[in-house]
Amino acid sequence: MITVTILIKSIVSNSASFQRIMEYSKGLVFNRQDVEVHFISLDYCTSIEESQFLDYDNIHIETPSTNRKSRNPIYGLYYRLKKFNCIIKSLHSDCRNIFILYAPFDSAIEECYFIAYLKKKKIRVLSERNERALGMAIAQGFMSRSIVKTLFSLGTKLYCIFSSFIKDRLVCFYDGNIVISKSFLKWITQYNSNNLLIPTLCDCYKTKNVIITNDVFQIGYFGSINKDRGIYQLLDCAYLLKQKAINHFVINIYGSCSYVMKQKIMKRIEILKIDDVVSFYGEVDHVYSLLLQQKQDCLLLINKSTLQTEYGFSTKFAEYMYSGKVVITTAISDNYKYISDGENGFLTKFDSTSLAMVIEKCMFLPESEKDAIGLAAHNTAAKYFNIRNYAAEFQQFVFNE
Repeated sequence: MITVTILIKSIVSNSASFQRIMEYSKGLVFNRQDVEVHFISLDYCTSIEESQFLDYDNIHIETPSTNRKSRNPIYGLYYRLKKFNCIIKSLHSDCRNIFILYAPFDSAIEECYFIAYLKKKKIRVLSERNERALGMAIAQGFMSRSIVKTLFSLGTKLYCIFSSFIKDRLVCFYDGNIVISKSFLKWITQYNSNNLLIPTLCDCYKTKNVIITNDVFQIGYFGSINKDRGIYQLLDCAYLLKQKAINHFVINIYGSCSYVMKQKIMKRIEILKIDDVVSFYGEVDHVYSLLLQQKQDCLLLINKSTLQTEYGFSTKFAEYMYSGKVVITTAISDNYKYISDGENGFLTKFDSTSLAMVIEKCMFLPESEKDAIGLAAHNTAAKYFNIRNYAAEFQQFVFNE
């Protein structure tokens, strides 16, 4: 029997990261009766949809005794190190034990400790990395104006860079790394030669290709909302389209954002007077969002080029392609490797003018052409973003068979 323990900092069932790791786990147990996968959340866990596990008796989730996220970093570190020891002591000697760390932990101390402990025990350790941690540190920048805030920002940035520097070089100690983009594969090969590229995945059996005819052209924007994900460019794009007397469209915005960001969005909608063509709905359940995607005529993924987006790979991109709708995306990360402009989707620049031009072009496409582009997108996703297509290679990599 092979026991795979996936350690994840926190389990948030509505998050893209959890959906991705769920697909990995399905790949590990695909056509295997001798494999069990255990998720262990080190910090906290939200409610999990039971439907995700109905067909998988060998996938289990173990949650912490409390769902509260500790605000005390010292206690949080103590709690996780204590949990590590409990996990190691619970290992079955009659099983092959493999650990997968899902993305780097927040503290390099924990990661060093855990790898050192498991290496001493001669246990196989792999890591799934979806972005360079340094990208998060640099992205913070110096946004504050006051001296106090600037000093605090500087201290935070230096800490993040130092921690990221350690984590970046920890990859050489893993038995292997699973990465989701070619740019990240190229970078990580400097430190570790045993890597496997599997692009971001989604649950293709929850995402159905449904053809719906709308009276008004429906444009969907899904996912976390912030300035680097093109929300301001999208609102300015709506204004430009309306200025051209194009009114037979609605932009539907679904996703989580901070209270401050929501207030800025609503204020911008009011100033631009586009409340009749833009609808803001906020965060929705993941499964429901897949259904909502089916009701759109086109789907937008307009991310800015940053270290995080260039080394990562959006789960939303895979979902959009599977939906069989017209997809409009910026040419970041590996997106452009799967999109042939005008054949199975459209590429755009990260600015409102370019976005408006592409959306206008999509609006006036014949229905037959839109359906053909959507079907081509769906077929591309079925080929590249289905875990079953990678299961054999993935199992060989993880189990060292």
